[in-house]
Amino acid sequence: MNAKIMIIWLIMVIMFLNYAIYEKERIRGSSDSVFLSIDTVIYRSFIGDDYALLKYDIEKTIPDKDIVSSPDRGYIVIGVDDNKVAHFVRVYAGETLSLNERLIRFHKNKRSINIVPNSFFIQERSIENYKKSKYAIFNFGKSGEYVLAKLADKDKKYIKLSTI
Repeated sequence: MNAKIMIIWLIMVIMFLNYAIYEKERIRGSSDSVFLSIDTVIYRSFIGDDYALLKYDIEKTIPDKDIVSSPDRGYIVIGVDDNKVAHFVRVYAGETLSLNERLIRFHKNKRSINIVPNSFFIQERSIENYKKSKYAIFNFGKSGEYVLAKLADKDKKYIKLSTI
């Protein structure tokens, strides 16, 4: 009996994980792309792997009064211009968004707001490609969810990151 229950739970977990992957891939394939200007810094972790830290330029434009008054976690509203480049509009407080506005999640430190995601592990052989990145490309789904899909160079051309 216990083996049957374990198998049922295992199947349910696998189905849940597959659905989560399917949803992220669906968003990743979305045509609603937005470019966020970034500086990419490469670090070596304690376990010996390399990771990229994304410092979004938009974080520097958030006024101090908005940082102080914002919650520890929340959303900022970004506006998207005709070139699909994002700029800071305001900290989200539940108001209705216009057609050219999107929500981006953040975590607050003592003196700054960090857009999420802001770091990820990278392949060691592709470090130089990551250093060329000047834009993070976010794809947005219809209900507002988003995924960091790719990185782009200063000309907004996708950077091929894999060297395999």
